[in-house]
Amino acid sequence: MQLDHLIQHSQPHQLTATAWKQAAAEDWQSYRLTEYTTHLRLLTTDELTELLPIFQKMTGMEYIIPLWTNDHSDYIGLYVRGTLQGKICYLDHEESDLSPVFRTVHSFLTAVQQHPDTYWDELPHNYPSDQHLSEQQQNEDIAYIHQLLAQLEQQQLDDQERCMLLYSVMALTPYTHLDSLMPYLEDEDMYVQERACAILGHHCYVPAQPALEKVAQHGMHNGQLAAKIALSRIRKWQHQQRSQQERD
Repeated sequence: MQLDHLIQHSQPHQLTATAWKQAAAEDWQSYRLTEYTTHLRLLTTDELTELLPIFQKMTGMEYIIPLWTNDHSDYIGLYVRGTLQGKICYLDHEESDLSPVFRTVHSFLTAVQQHPDTYWDELPHNYPSDQHLSEQQQNEDIAYIHQLLAQLEQQQLDDQERCMLLYSVMALTPYTHLDSLMPYLEDEDMYVQERACAILGHHCYVPAQPALEKVAQHGMHNGQLAAKIALSRIRKWQHQQRSQQERD
């Protein structure tokens, strides 16, 4: 992968827009992808030249190079530095969320190749992770989480920076470690509480039901709605499990 090669550069953020565009184009073409066969397109060199200085000045985004767009002011970016180097994230113009969505460039391009008619935000993704991680993948994700939490303790972050970091922590958390997210259901930041509910609901994590019910009744506005959605998802999953057991 040409992009993987570039991010190993000693100072990837100093590489030119032309270099990033060429590497992305080569990888894109190696998967036989084009803007005519997918709902995405590569950014042009001129677009990259304009965007890179902007990203360098934005907290959190200085680690990311935007490479693809859906032409609706949304981008797909590659982490080229920092703890999440090599991972792919979505940059939605309506939501401040830099959490990783794909483990690697390869896994992202494979998903696009296998689902060319699927919109960018509906592609099957790696994060939040499913229950079928290899031991190596799980250990890697846990190591990333420890590094991110160390940043949380060592750096003075404002509320938005803390929230963005915790979004990544929660996205990376494997099913076997979901208990570690339970304290965030009581977080004072309503967006953190909301995301914790959403992640636990995504995983249909039954042990979280009592805490989610508490948030649904007494949580902050965003948390209440997210908790109700999570509980509905868990109950639906439980119903499906019971039905399957009865058939078996």
